[in-house]
Amino acid sequence: MATSPSVTYLCECQKRFPLSELYFCEQCSKVLCRLCLAEEIDSYYCPHCLENMPSSEAMLYLNKCSKCFECPSCFNTLSPVVSSDQRYYFTCQFCRWDSAILGLVEERPDQLIVKAFSRERDGPHRHEAAKLIEKFRKISSEVQKEKELQARLKRRSTIGLIVASASNRRQPPTGPWKWEDMEAALVQKETQQKSKHVQTIAGQVTDNEKVIQPDDPLDVSNVTTLQQRFTDPACQPSSLSELYPSRKQLLTRRSRRCRVCTRFVVKPEINPCAVPPFKKNNIAMSFIPRVSIVQLPSLNVGQPAALHLAFTNPLDSNVHISFFVDESADVSVVVPAVPSYLGALNDLVEVNELWASEETPEGIEPDDPKYVVQRQFNRVVFNFQITPSRETSDVEVTIGWRLKYQNAMNQDQTVTVQTVLSLGKVEST
Repeated sequence: MATSPSVTYLCECQKRFPLSELYFCEQCSKVLCRLCLAEEIDSYYCPHCLENMPSSEAMLYLNKCSKCFECPSCFNTLSPVVSSDQRYYFTCQFCRWDSAILGLVEERPDQLIVKAFSRERDGPHRHEAAKLIEKFRKISSEVQKEKELQARLKRRSTIGLIVASASNRRQPPTGPWKWEDMEAALVQKETQQKSKHVQTIAGQVTDNEKVIQPDDPLDVSNVTTLQQRFTDPACQPSSLSELYPSRKQLLTRRSRRCRVCTRFVVKPEINPCAVPPFKKNNIAMSFIPRVSIVQLPSLNVGQPAALHLAFTNPLDSNVHISFFVDESADVSVVVPAVPSYLGALNDLVEVNELWASEETPEGIEPDDPKYVVQRQFNRVVFNFQITPSRETSDVEVTIGWRLKYQNAMNQDQTVTVQTVLSLGKVEST
């Protein structure tokens, strides 16, 4: 099946990504994907109230907001409203669900939040989980003590054998224990350790839980979905009338470092309301030209075709560009042999074209009409000649280009980029 034409970029790990998913390391002059970067969590914040908190506080609240609750039916944020009798309850402005049907009503909004939070904090499942954690912690401590004791006994027995053999090899060793006895004791200890098993705490069905029998009538419209059940994993309600509001899940603000030079590529502000939101944000779209297919001809085996690619420069300085191509068994490509340039990005051009500068930089020859089809400010359309060598359902062409420009520190920087073009089906003549 033929695929639609597309343009992807090759990362240093030779994986393909669109330009919007790539990053640029200025220190290494390389295009990197998210897999080539190391992530660090800077802070946690609520997506609704935008309150940020450190990791210790986020762990205390189980990575959930302490104030905001979401609807158990449609997962939108709930709002506290007051009824005619001056009592507060949660309601959803989207699906009109409210907490009054659950009896979750209080005289003040802060009491309403505390009551909703106490169900999760004082739930029986959390106490059972705490008991299991404490049980496993004790077992782990006992196992560690047994290992240390065995290591100590082995060292003492080895030293005792060396001393006994050095004193008199013919006389049997004297003392309260022998090497064979100690070895047998260790084997017995290991057997006892393997035979130990953890007694699990089996929960029993309470009066409030209902066991559904196969013959019971089932109203499908009243059955909860999997997403609604997974939102409340402690209870996992099966009926819509048993849904209970849950706290809003926290999101993270993360920094990304280059694994080679350990420099920051992305560094956000701690406060999600800060303007600008990033201290540093080296996305590839701000440094690497965007490539788009302008003209895609029909491809036939053995017949050359003109492929027009547009390069758009996102930098505010001129960029020198030269092309090279990787050899392929499916298609031969002829790239522009003469280096060219991409004009600088000038936002004032959108207001008035008189601000545009079309002067050719020094050291660059004038445009050859054979290779440069169109030039407009920071956008240039180049002509590439491709000749397919065999019939295929989706031909791919890898074109590389080198960029040379001056960065923000007025230092010369050279970047090598490779793009993979999926051009579609090649037909026989």
